[in-house]
Amino acid sequence: MGHSVAGKLRLFLCFAATIWLFAASGRAVADDLMSVPWQISADRIIRFGKSDCVVAEGNVVLQHVETVGAAPLVIKADWLRYEVKAGRIKARGNLELHSGNDVLVAESAKFDLNSQTGFLTMTTMRFSESDWHFIGQEVEKTGELTYHFKNGRVTTCPGVEGGKPVWSINASDVYLNTADQAFLKHVSLRVRDVPILYIPYLVIPVSRQSGFLVPEISQSERDGTGFMAPFFLNLSPSFDATFYPGILSKRGVTAGAEFRYAAAEHSQGTIAVNYQYDTTTDTAEDEYKSDGYLRTDHDRYWLRAKADHDFGNGLKAGLDLDMVSDPDYLQEFRKGVIGFDMSNDEFLSTHNRGFQEESIPFRESTIRLGKTAASMFLGGELRAVDDERDEPSATTTLHALPRLVFNGRAEVPKIPVPCSLEWDSEYLFYWRDEGIGEHRLDIHPGLVVSIPVDFIEGTISTGIRETMYRVEVFGDSSVHNWSNDKSQFRRVWDFEMDLATTLARDFSINLGSVRRFNHKFRPRFVYSYMTSTDQDDLPYLDALDRIELQNWLTYGIDNYFRVGGLRGDDNYDRNFGYFKVSQAYSIQEARRSSDGVGDNRRPFSNILFELEFYPLERLKIAYETAWSVHGKGVTFYNFETEYSGREGRRLSIDYRYNRVPWVDEPYFFTDDSAESMHELNMEIEAALTKLFSVKGDLAHSFSNDRLVEASVHVIYHPACWSMEVLAAKTPDDFRIGMIFSLAGLGKVMEFDF
Repeated sequence: MGHSVAGKLRLFLCFAATIWLFAASGRAVADDLMSVPWQISADRIIRFGKSDCVVAEGNVVLQHVETVGAAPLVIKADWLRYEVKAGRIKARGNLELHSGNDVLVAESAKFDLNSQTGFLTMTTMRFSESDWHFIGQEVEKTGELTYHFKNGRVTTCPGVEGGKPVWSINASDVYLNTADQAFLKHVSLRVRDVPILYIPYLVIPVSRQSGFLVPEISQSERDGTGFMAPFFLNLSPSFDATFYPGILSKRGVTAGAEFRYAAAEHSQGTIAVNYQYDTTTDTAEDEYKSDGYLRTDHDRYWLRAKADHDFGNGLKAGLDLDMVSDPDYLQEFRKGVIGFDMSNDEFLSTHNRGFQEESIPFRESTIRLGKTAASMFLGGELRAVDDERDEPSATTTLHALPRLVFNGRAEVPKIPVPCSLEWDSEYLFYWRDEGIGEHRLDIHPGLVVSIPVDFIEGTISTGIRETMYRVEVFGDSSVHNWSNDKSQFRRVWDFEMDLATTLARDFSINLGSVRRFNHKFRPRFVYSYMTSTDQDDLPYLDALDRIELQNWLTYGIDNYFRVGGLRGDDNYDRNFGYFKVSQAYSIQEARRSSDGVGDNRRPFSNILFELEFYPLERLKIAYETAWSVHGKGVTFYNFETEYSGREGRRLSIDYRYNRVPWVDEPYFFTDDSAESMHELNMEIEAALTKLFSVKGDLAHSFSNDRLVEASVHVIYHPACWSMEVLAAKTPDDFRIGMIFSLAGLGKVMEFDF
C-alpha cells in the first residue's frame, strides 16, 4: 500500500507541475520559446515536459516577430500544432493568414514556417487594394509571397449561393504572387458558373502591379467584331501606364496607350493616344453623317493630355492637349474603353476638366504658367488650335503664341472712403500660317470706390484702356494685303456706378413641415459709360478689337426666398428659389439721329425674367424668358426641370427657344437676321424593381425638324454584374446592342445587332 501511495504521490506532483506550468503561461509560451522568431498566444497552450511540440487552442495567434521592411505574417486559427525546432505547423478552424491588409482564409493548412511552403484547403485570398478574391479547394503555398491554385477561381464579387461566385474567371492553374500579379492558364469567364468566354492565358495585376486586365469584346454592324486586351504596367508608386492592343474586324488594327503620374496631391498628369489603321474610306454611297466630308486617310488618331503642377508659393502650371486626325474620328469612336465618352469622363474625374464636344472641329491645346501673390496674378499661356476642317481657305486658324496677363488690386491708403487701384493688362501675339496677325498690348487701370452708406451696396469705378497694335502679315503678302499702318493705337475711357439695397422680412407660416418663410427684396441700378473711337483701321481678330460706345442704364429687382421648419426633431433651412426682372435703357440709342421712315430708335432692351425655385429639396424648376417692348413678342425662353431622387431616380427636361442668339445683359437688342434655335432635351432614369431599371434620353431640334439622338436602356443588375439592352437612334445610324458589365471591372463585352 505504501508503494501505491508513493506512486500516486509522484503522479499527483507531475500533474500539478504540468498544471502550474501552463496555467502560469496564460497567453504566452514557456521562457525557452520566447527567443524563436515565431511567437504564439492562445486561450490554452499545451506542452508536456521539454517537448518542442506545442498545441494551442482557442483564439490562436502565431506571429513572425523578425520581419524587416514588410508587414509581418500573422496566422490565426481555432486549433494549431507547432513543432518549434522543425518549424512546421498544422492549423484548422477559422484559419486566417494576414499580411498587411491582405487576408487569406482557409479551412485547414499545414506548411513549413522556415520556407513558408505548404498546403491549404478551401482557400480564399482577399486583396484590399484591388478587391480581387482568389478561391481554390486545394492550394499550394510555394513561397513567402507565392501560391498555386489548382482549378482556381478569381472574382471581385464572391457569391454566397452554394459557395459559387455570381461571376468568376476560372482557370486550370493560377500562379499568384501577392506582391506582383497572377498568371492564369486555360481561362474561362463564367456568369452563374456558365462559361461564356475562353482565353488560353491571362495575367491579372494585384496591388497595382503589372499585368493584363480583363479584355473588352464588342460587336457592331459598322466595326465588326472587336477585341482589346488592356495591359497595365506599374512603373513606380507614382507612375503607371496602360496599353490597349486590339483589332476591329471591319476596320483593322487599333491600339491605345495611357500614361499617368502623380507627383503630389495637386501635381499630376495624364497623356493618352489612340491609333487606328482604318482599312475603310468614305465613299459617296457610304459617307459618315452625310455632311459632305469624305475621309480618305487610313491613319487615324486622337492625342490628348492634361497635367497640373503646383510648384508651391503660388506658382502653378497646366497643360491641355487635344489633337485628332479628322473631324469624324471622335464621333465614330465614342464608345469603348478608349472611346471619347469614357476618356472624357476619366479626365473630368481626375483633372476636373474634360474635352470640347466631339463634334467641334477646332481642338484647342494650351500650356499655362501662373503666379498668384498679394491680390495679384501674373501668368502666361501658349494656345494652338488644331483645325480639322477639310476646307480650302485663304486664311488659316489663329494661334496665341503667347498670351501674357498681369492683373491685380491694391488698396489706396490714407483715403477717407474704401478705395482700391485695380488693373487688367494683356499682351497677345496672334500668329497663323496664312493671313493677318497682330501683336496687341492692352492696359486697363482703374479706381474702384465703395459707397460708404449703410443701406446702400454700391461701387463707383472708372478707368482708361490703352491698346497698342503691331500688325503682321503671314504667308503670301499679295493675297493678304494690309494697306493701313502696321502700328496702331486706341484709347477709351469707362465709368460705371453700381448701386443696390436689400430689404428682408421673415414670415411665420404653417404649411406641412414649413414654419418660416424669408423674402429678400433687392432693387439694383447700374449706369455704364464707355467712350469709343474710329476703329476701321484696326485688325479685327477677336471681340477686344472692337469696343462700341456704351451709355446705358440697367435696372432690375431681385427677389430671393428661403424656407425653414421642422423635419422630425430636426430644424432645417434651405434655399427655395429666386425671381428676377431686369431691363436696360440705351441713352446713345435714344439720342441717335433717325435716318428717316422705317428707322425707329429702340432704346429699351427686352425685359428679362428669370425664375428658379425648389418646391422639393431635390426638385429644381427654372424658367427664363425675354419679352420685347418693341412689338417683337417673346424673343427667347428656356425651361429646365431636374429631379434627383434616391435609388438612382432622375428626370431632366430642357426646352429652349431662341429667336435670336442670346448674349449677356445689357446687350438685349434684337438682330432680326440672326439664326434661331429651338430644341428639346430629355433624360430619365428610374428603378422599376430591385433588379431592373430603365433610362432614356431624347434630343430633338425643332429648328431643323429632325431627331438629334434618342435612346432607351433597360438594365438588369443583380449583385455584382449587370446586363444592359439598348436601342439608340441618330440621323445616321440605328443601333440595338447589349452590354455586359462586372462589378470592379466595368464593361467587359458589348454587342450590336
